[in-house]
Amino acid sequence: MKKREKARPAVSATPVRDAIRASLRDRPEMLAAFDALSQAQAASLDAMISGMDTVRARLFPEHAACELLGIAWPPASLEVVEAAFRVAAKKAHPEAGGDSPAFQAVASARAYLVDYLRRQQEASRSKQRRRRSK
Repeated sequence: MKKREKARPAVSATPVRDAIRASLRDRPEMLAAFDALSQAQAASLDAMISGMDTVRARLFPEHAACELLGIAWPPASLEVVEAAFRVAAKKAHPEAGGDSPAFQAVASARAYLVDYLRRQQEASRSKQRRRRSK
């Protein structure tokens, strides 16, 4: 049985920098060197970290879809996906105070996960059929 992965929030460079600064507290010369980093370098670090989130979303779109709907990966069933979609759609729908791109993203995530789960179910059924025919 696979362990369910919890949805992770996007990573920010600020906590990373704070952790580095905390670890360098008793080494003032290293802390001064670290603080001397330019704002451009800090911005490029932020961009790199947010780029890692984008790459992860492209490599694992099913994980990104689950995060968008607020459910754990892998989703247990179509019913779980549909229930999560209803909750997210109520918040993101343009008539409920949301905006159209957010609602479209939620609808796309639902469609992707429903398709994914149906393909998984079909693969499982065909595997069972092959076993029975042997």
